[in-house]
Amino acid sequence: MRSPKMKSITLSNKHYTVLLFVIGLILSFSFFSNKLMPGHDIVFHISRIISISESLKEGIFPVRMYVDNVQFWGNPTGIFYPSLFLYIPSLLHLMGLPIEICYNFLIILIVFLALFSSWYGFTLLIKSRCAGFFSTILYVSSGYYLANAFIRSALGELLALSFMPLAIACVIEITAKVKTTVKVYVLGILAVSAIIESHVLSSVFLFLFIFVLLLFTFIQKKCVLYFLKRTFKFLCIIFFLNASFIIPFLLYFIKIPVRIAEPFKYFAFSSLSGGELLSFLVFWNFWLFTSLYCFISYQIHKHSINNISMQNYSFKTLNFCLALGLFFFLFSSSYPWHFFPNLIKYFQIIQFPWRTLALSTLLLSICGGIGIELLIKQKKIPKIKIIALSLLICVTHTIAVQHLSPNPGWVVKPKITWSRTPELSDFDYLYRDTDFYELIQLQNHYISNATIENFKKNLTYVQFSYRSDSDTEITIPLINYPDYIAIDQYGQKVQIKEDKNHLIVIPLIKGSGSITLHYVGMPIFKLADLLSLISVLFFCSYVIRVHQRNLWKQIS
Repeated sequence: MRSPKMKSITLSNKHYTVLLFVIGLILSFSFFSNKLMPGHDIVFHISRIISISESLKEGIFPVRMYVDNVQFWGNPTGIFYPSLFLYIPSLLHLMGLPIEICYNFLIILIVFLALFSSWYGFTLLIKSRCAGFFSTILYVSSGYYLANAFIRSALGELLALSFMPLAIACVIEITAKVKTTVKVYVLGILAVSAIIESHVLSSVFLFLFIFVLLLFTFIQKKCVLYFLKRTFKFLCIIFFLNASFIIPFLLYFIKIPVRIAEPFKYFAFSSLSGGELLSFLVFWNFWLFTSLYCFISYQIHKHSINNISMQNYSFKTLNFCLALGLFFFLFSSSYPWHFFPNLIKYFQIIQFPWRTLALSTLLLSICGGIGIELLIKQKKIPKIKIIALSLLICVTHTIAVQHLSPNPGWVVKPKITWSRTPELSDFDYLYRDTDFYELIQLQNHYISNATIENFKKNLTYVQFSYRSDSDTEITIPLINYPDYIAIDQYGQKVQIKEDKNHLIVIPLIKGSGSITLHYVGMPIFKLADLLSLISVLFFCSYVIRVHQRNLWKQIS
């Protein structure tokens, strides 16, 4: 007697939206609190938020030079590390909300952005809403993604990962396919721009991907000139939109010999000896669903199952994705590349291989999502059970990763001071040859033989009066970058020097007077800001015109 066929529910966009909203609540539930879930970079990002908030209070925008509660001397973190999305919690903090709530709100927002942008991205890649939905669940609930939120507090990479599936899907449509819609073009520009404004290293990986994609297009000789022209136009728009970050970054990266954090040579979620157990807890969804994909793929190849439509994707491509994803995953912790000393320094710049876990996560999510869809199409298991299992994955992964976060419930004090022992990472983006211990001893105090009166230092703005019986100087606790200007009581510019630690030194002429010092930025910075502003206005007007035109066509 034949068993009755299992009924399969049909999900609409509304159903997928509700399910993604529920999953977002599950994954971000721990952040619905007035306490922080501290991670490795928590102090760094909290300090950035406070710095932006205090600078905005003083009317400084955009904020490029940070003088926060840990760094007294100012450093160009806003130039080397994108800060666009940090303006959201900074504005909330400026309105009076506690820093803990502001930070947690940003994490919750990022998780929901990741779910909905990834769903559209995976759906565009796979050409299937069902497979795209399950790929999204596997991706956002993965150990690597959640570790960035709970364990590492790596806001930059967390944001970049959230937009990566959408960016890659749109880039493939734009640079490798003849037909593309205005919607995909606009979303591609927004997604790539979001990654640029989130994390420089992820941007490097993304542009390497675009380069490889164009290289394959050139090798296949398929409308090479057409794709090059369209890609060049696409990249130009992105450059102009993000000129306010890209131009200052490139100028400082080339001109200023700053210290950047030493790249890790390996990656581990914690120092626990049971790394295998941790991998099982956090990555078991990948092993389950990639195995499922392999099993279904084998059945289709062996038995030539024809009742499953395979027009949306190629098994040859998917098997390559699976192999590459597993390669990056298996070799991310072990580091055999140290046998190549001449090449290792280049790999370290992009923090290879552990940073490729992000790519591994994306590739295995695609294979897992397609594996689930194939299982559903074979009617081996109802879709409702797969959805229930997916929700279980989100719950177990959130619990597992949350318990690996150190010292849960840590509360940030209103002012973060040097009462703790400074870490080397606190001195990122300062000059490489700086004697950090001398800076710590100086803290936020000036040095001068003159009589200094009414000394006021607010962020990068310094004002004081002085009296001296001879020509002398004053050392101000601000690192000298080529963007400061000092003015005397007559409105004349005063020459700025620096000591061996690159602190600002201002000559004081015999007698009395007053000095005003502040950071203005290079003239080209203002040009870059203006270029971005004009580009954003033109881009918005273009999107509005296209939307109105399409709406008029529908009405007609």
